[in-house]
Amino acid sequence: MKNLNIAALLLLISFTLFSCKDDSPVTPKAEEENPLEFEFDGCEFLNEMYSPNVTEKIDLSGYSITSLCTDFKQYHKVHTMLLKDNYIKTIPEGCLPNYLVTLVAGNNMLQELPSDICEKTTLGWLLLPSNDIKQLPVNIGNLKNLSQLDLNYNQLDALPESFGNFTNISWLHLSFNKLTTLPSNFFNMPKITRLDLDNNRLKNLSVKIGLCAELEILRLQNNELKELPSTLANLSKLKELYLYGNNLTSVPSWVKNLTSLETLALYDNPIPKEEIEKLKQEMPDTWIIF
Repeated sequence: MKNLNIAALLLLISFTLFSCKDDSPVTPKAEEENPLEFEFDGCEFLNEMYSPNVTEKIDLSGYSITSLCTDFKQYHKVHTMLLKDNYIKTIPEGCLPNYLVTLVAGNNMLQELPSDICEKTTLGWLLLPSNDIKQLPVNIGNLKNLSQLDLNYNQLDALPESFGNFTNISWLHLSFNKLTTLPSNFFNMPKITRLDLDNNRLKNLSVKIGLCAELEILRLQNNELKELPSTLANLSKLKELYLYGNNLTSVPSWVKNLTSLETLALYDNPIPKEEIEKLKQEMPDTWIIF
């Protein structure tokens, strides 16, 4: 059983006892064998934990929650919600506070997001890794203030065209999905410094990736890339480039123009070993992993 403070533990035990259909007592041993799982249908005791007029952060991480109520909007001052490590399958429409800045709901069972999340334009951090999200709302790009978006370990096979509206994003994590292509305006991210596209099914990249002039870390490993666009040479601030586990047969000559490059991972590609050895001599300040 996860660590809880005494007050929260007593509250949870009281709720479990109240919800039992019979009068059988709930023993500590029974609690250990059957982890607490409860639904926030109406959030009967939420106000006992948080004050609607004062609370700025709600943390319900690790409570084995299976569903949420729609009462969170009454918490007018809440800017941070932590819902990670539960069993939540759905975030109901109208559930989220109006002025959220941070939403963390990783390691749940989410399959989709409510469409009205696109109205939470104050969101700066949206962290949803390790869920089962198969598609995103069409207007997700309305979240123009997003700085970090984490969708690692989901089931996405396509992204909405509105991704091109994320002009303020600095970190974007899309690893371990099922992406085969990217939206045409995907690389319209002038402030991005880290982009994770690894462990997908990408076969090519647009030349527009060269527009990401602030990019420092680019993870493309374990895709199906056979070649790379020459515009990658424009990424003068790039420090780490991960390309292993693709279908590259040679190293592009423009790689030597990446003067800030510190790490270049190329193993598990059908590139001749002698070509790698030559590259190591030409780029002595870069750690080349092959």
